[in-house]
Amino acid sequence: MKALLIAAALFGTASQPTEPFRPDTVVDVPGGPRMVIFATPGSPRVALRLSVPVNETPARAGAAEILRVLAEARMTSMAALVGADVAAARTPWSIAYTVTGAVTDLDHLAAILVAATDEPDLNRVDFSRARNRLRDEVARDAEIPGRILRSRLLERLAPDRAPHQGTFASLDRMTQSDVLAVWSRTHRREHMALVVAGPLPVEAVLAAIQPLGRSTDRRGQPNDATMPSPERQRAQVFRSWYGIGVPAGPTFDPHAAVASLLLGDRVSGSSADYQIGVELWELGDGHALVVTGAAYGNRVRTMQNRVRGLIAETEEALTGDAVSIAVARVKKELLLAAGTQEGLIRVAGRHLDASGNAYQSADYMEALGRVDASSMASYMERLREVDAVTVEVRP
Repeated sequence: MKALLIAAALFGTASQPTEPFRPDTVVDVPGGPRMVIFATPGSPRVALRLSVPVNETPARAGAAEILRVLAEARMTSMAALVGADVAAARTPWSIAYTVTGAVTDLDHLAAILVAATDEPDLNRVDFSRARNRLRDEVARDAEIPGRILRSRLLERLAPDRAPHQGTFASLDRMTQSDVLAVWSRTHRREHMALVVAGPLPVEAVLAAIQPLGRSTDRRGQPNDATMPSPERQRAQVFRSWYGIGVPAGPTFDPHAAVASLLLGDRVSGSSADYQIGVELWELGDGHALVVTGAAYGNRVRTMQNRVRGLIAETEEALTGDAVSIAVARVKKELLLAAGTQEGLIRVAGRHLDASGNAYQSADYMEALGRVDASSMASYMERLREVDAVTVEVRP
């Protein structure tokens, strides 16, 4: 413990709480985990988010999701003892384990994170149940046209990204040893990042998380052979579906979030004859703007033309007032999230995972304040010139 306290003194940095997303303390503990602390004086509760970077090969797609499912079950049973709230979520960069509870239960809350990240008990029953659950999700996605469209767009936009829920091929060949190998390679203390929001001194957090990552034995050898592409199942499709995906810049650029609102506003009153939606995806190394549509019969061509031309249409209709309103909406959403400890660590944690920068969420807010009509016009022009990927699902 003494060594950890010395490390905190050497590597910790304090900052003035000038805005909600600027951390009060960042501690780079030798051997990990990296700690980012937001002080919330007087609060009776504390929220902790521990993220573990995960990057699966296509052959092991779904292994991290099995780890997440099993970990969340362990977390839930332990949380019931003190009335804590827990979650385990997969992000484009990591598995994020979150626990929120009373400050007086800090040791137990930290023990939940230790149990979540420790070597899983992969007995045959639990492993088979988790794998079958993922296989059912893959099967459902293969039957729903909208999900088929999004899956194919994702394949085109991020061909090296393994689907989180896995594929029929990867799940059918997966073994307990494969999952343990993924856990062993990823769930190491030096890889972890901890974001905390609570009225706690650094020393208390360091003491509570000391057992993290003790188990580092490598178990099993992953089978990383290239998997054949699974045969696509034929789904019942009654409408024609069409979508485009456009790389929209790095995750630290707030222009993408503003653009998604502006595009969405353009289609909010679309004709009842067809459906159009706009989404902003995080792909790990950047954003993608995705526009999808669905229509019947003689409205298909009209829908497709609208989807293809939506970026240019939005650029042409751009006004200073519209940009200001969209910027204010993005800012409001972030500030509302920062109003709770859980929201604060979620937003700050995702920015940290994406960039490795403990101050990225604060930098993002500052960059958002610089978005105006001129910068947005330049961004939309660049977006229009980017080659979009196109996918269609027909009846």
